[in-house]
Amino acid sequence: MQISGSAARDALASGNLTVAIGFLSDWLLYYQNGEEVVSTLALHSGCASAATLADSDITKFEKGMRVGVSGDIGGVFHNIGLRFINHDGFSTEDFTWVALEPGTLLAALQEGQVDVIVASDELIYNFVEDGYAKVIRSQDYDPDFESEVCCSLGFNKDFVKNNPVTVYKITRAVYRASKWLAESEANREEAVDLLLDKQYISASKEMGVKLVNLLNYGFGTKELVATTNVIGQEYKDLGLLPADFDLSDAEEKFLVKYDLTKIQ
Repeated sequence: MQISGSAARDALASGNLTVAIGFLSDWLLYYQNGEEVVSTLALHSGCASAATLADSDITKFEKGMRVGVSGDIGGVFHNIGLRFINHDGFSTEDFTWVALEPGTLLAALQEGQVDVIVASDELIYNFVEDGYAKVIRSQDYDPDFESEVCCSLGFNKDFVKNNPVTVYKITRAVYRASKWLAESEANREEAVDLLLDKQYISASKEMGVKLVNLLNYGFGTKELVATTNVIGQEYKDLGLLPADFDLSDAEEKFLVKYDLTKIQ
């Protein structure tokens, strides 16, 4: 089943899905509400960037800008945008945030409704490839983000409790696939061929290969825990999580930690 974003998270929480892939930065926020979702594996880095028009003088976030985010205010790309500006020394109030449908992002830039957009790499790099946009901030290769985990493997909490062996086997299989992707560009190209053959992606092969090569793979439990704590602390600083939110409690209840170091 192809489903993404908050819809995947909500389907996991309700039990309509057993396992899904999603943004760790999105799922962590909903842990505080008692959502029935847990993560078992860090998948890869990257996935989101900020961009402006290709011929713009803008090269970085600056106070007073209007920032368009793909999806909702409070959604994953808004939160990633908040992390970008937080790293650059700004506060939420320094910008005007505008929620945009993915299909309207480029038009909003071109018509001057916003100065910068934050969205998935798939969208951003298509705009870049077509000559319309340039990247000013990225989770893919900016030094302060490139070693972080973007997406994780998530399960319905009750399914994990009732099927621990199955959950481990699924996690192990996905981890092996991630290690395989990390081994070579040839492997990543083969993966793109498979995705195109199954019609799981609509991009060209050239774009697909470019996108998968932007990401880092082969992460395990260590990186999952580390990124959860980094994002959690930033969310507390930004006011997205309560100041007294217990990150150690979240780590114990939101993450299922496996020793994957000996898996080949």
